[in-house]
Formats: sequence, C-alpha cells, structure tokens
Amino acid sequence: MIERAAEQRPAFIFQDALQALNPLVTVEAQLTLAHTGWRTKPKADDRSTIAALLTRLGFSDPSAILKLYPSQLSGGQRQRICIAIGLLSKASLLIADEPTSALDPVTEQEILTLIRESVRNTNMAGILITHDLHSALECDKMVVIDEAESSPTASLAMR
Repeated sequence: MIERAAEQRPAFIFQDALQALNPLVTVEAQLTLAHTGWRTKPKADDRSTIAALLTRLGFSDPSAILKLYPSQLSGGQRQRICIAIGLLSKASLLIADEPTSALDPVTEQEILTLIRESVRNTNMAGILITHDLHSALECDKMVVIDEAESSPTASLAMR
C-alpha cells in the first residue's frame, strides 16, 4: 500500500456531521488527529492552535468543548467541529459539501468567510459544493451544474 503525505490528500467537510465524527472519541482527540496526523506526537502548542480555531468558529469555551463527545454537541456545533477538522488538516485541497447546512444564516456567513480566508491564507485550494447560490458568492470561481432534459450541462461563471 502506498502512503501519501497529508498534503497530497484532500480534506473533506461533510454535510452530515453526525456521520462524519467518531461517536466514541472526544472532540479534542479528533481535532488533534486532524492537526498532527497519525504518527506525529502532539506538541504543546497544538492545543492552543486548536482552541484559537474553535474560538474563531464561534465557541465561547473551547476547553469545555474539547472534553465532549459528538453526541453531546448540537448539530451546529458538530458541523463547526467538522469544519475545524478540515481546516486543521495539512491537505492541499479542502472539499466542503454543504458545510453550513446545519447553521443559522448569521453563523453560515461567518463560517463561509472563515473557510474562504483560511483557503486564501494557506496553500490550500477549496471546492464548495452547495445548492445555495448565496453561499456560492463567497467563491472566486463558480461552476453551475444543471441537468437540462436528459444530459447534464455545466457552465462556468467567473467573477
């Protein structure tokens, strides 16, 4: 089996956070794994990096959230944890499938802005899959896929 470095693998933010998170593992363990990888021993500043990201994602008490299991979080909180996992990975590509579907409109805008800024400020490329054209406005380039009659067509709109 060929192993790839984290930079060569895509990171995903799935729409269904409950299915994406391991229910038997704490939030801290899942975020640490995303940030450090399987074979890297966590460093002292990893926890502060994770806590800072959780604060940016709208958690007022990151240290309390880190101790919880996914079942102890609301749907919106679980989705933010999935977003944190994607952003903490060292992947070169972030694929986000309806990442804000469980969030209220204000939080949705904040999260989309955070994802956009994170992608722009790193070497990460991003793909946002959405049915919401308002969310798609956060993207630099947009591909609209529309199934017309029997054959799918795609048109590219750049802004």
